[in-house]
Amino acid sequence: MRNRPPGLAEPELTDALAAGWGLREVSLEHIPIGAGSYHWLADAGDARHFVTVDDLDDKPFLGANGDEVFDQLRTALMTAHSLRHRAGLEFVVAPIETPADEIVHRINARYAVAVYPFIEGDRGPAPKLLDPNARHALKLVLARLHRVSPSAAPLARRIPVAVPLRANLERALEQLQEKWTGGPYSEQARSLLVIHSAFVRAMLDSFDRLRSTVEAASISSVVTHGEPHRRNLIHSKDGYFMVDWDTVGLAPPERDLWMIGDRTDNPDAFELYRLRWRLDDISSVVTLLRSPHGRDEDAEKAWIGLRNSIEAEPFTRD
Repeated sequence: MRNRPPGLAEPELTDALAAGWGLREVSLEHIPIGAGSYHWLADAGDARHFVTVDDLDDKPFLGANGDEVFDQLRTALMTAHSLRHRAGLEFVVAPIETPADEIVHRINARYAVAVYPFIEGDRGPAPKLLDPNARHALKLVLARLHRVSPSAAPLARRIPVAVPLRANLERALEQLQEKWTGGPYSEQARSLLVIHSAFVRAMLDSFDRLRSTVEAASISSVVTHGEPHRRNLIHSKDGYFMVDWDTVGLAPPERDLWMIGDRTDNPDAFELYRLRWRLDDISSVVTLLRSPHGRDEDAEKAWIGLRNSIEAEPFTRD
């Protein structure tokens, strides 16, 4: 995220780092990158750490309320820890445990923090810009991840094939004749959906048909990352590493493989997960731009992303 987390003062974060990990007298540098989480570089003098703060009110793919999201976030990060330390996947950047063996520390009702080793390296300019070396590295990484026995990641949750904020998108489509007043990009978003509403509804219908077909096929599930794109792959002097494991879970391998264009023997599953990602983008941004927001970098990025997601070429083969 480009902005800082609303309602969270930096002293609250430093207190949480001290209470959870015993990190005192750290120097914090806010890092305006990514989407969905807030990040800092914490310099403790003798070591540097990557600090991630998650808004428990803004992770619908993990749960419907803050307590449920926190529990699922902790489970996901514990799964990442198991993948690295139990399954031996050295490319997994897992969170550092607290002295009390906790993976994530709850700052307050809304925010939670996790601490990671800092890895110096290149994360790439954009999610889907994969150079040949990065694509090859991702294929090798995913092949190893998908071979892991679920017993080595016993807490991994089964990921439903769903668009978490679909109800919000469908409500927005029903309210296209009303003025949207959330903020400066609300009416622009409404106008765009007015033009493309039939297409968005067709995507939802295609998603439902593909989901029925894939579920009937009973494809075996494997441990998946969920977002194996270029921005979650760090290239360092020690090789390639994968970050952002809050989406980890059991699902068909196509949940990961569509993102690197690695076609499989299950083309319906490939198309299903590719379409699910697009609908997730659209529903998430529509939800944001219908809600109170300002004219800031995060909102502008969301508006551009909405245009790109809607105006791109169709994904399905209908």
